[in-house]
Amino acid sequence: MVRQLTAKQEHFARLIALEDYNFSDAYRHAYDTQTASDKTIHEHASRLVNQSKVGARVHALRLHRLRA
Repeated sequence: MVRQLTAKQEHFARLIALEDYNFSDAYRHAYDTQTASDKTIHEHASRLVNQSKVGARVHALRLHRLRA
């Protein structure tokens, strides 16, 4: 069984793939980062996009966007 993305993970992936946000900016919009440093945001965003299910979703959304 493939686990679905959380709502925040899906939002993060869509911001990157469909709105052309960079990883850090997408993370800022999808997650509560009020007290996080820029370095922490960058690290968390990089880790998140490298998770296989999130990265795969970004890739799938980009392919869908190109075909549309």
